[in-house]
Amino acid sequence: MSAIVCCGSVAIEFAEMYFRILIGQVLLWDKQISAGVLAK
Repeated sequence: MSAIVCCGSVAIEFAEMYFRILIGQVLLWDKQISAGVLAK
């Protein structure tokens, strides 16, 4: 049972890290688009 819990917690940590990176990319992309629109 402990192995399943361990793997589950690692999967959750990985998912959180992945989503943080993904959200960071989206926010960065959003800023770039906003800057591009304002530049025009």
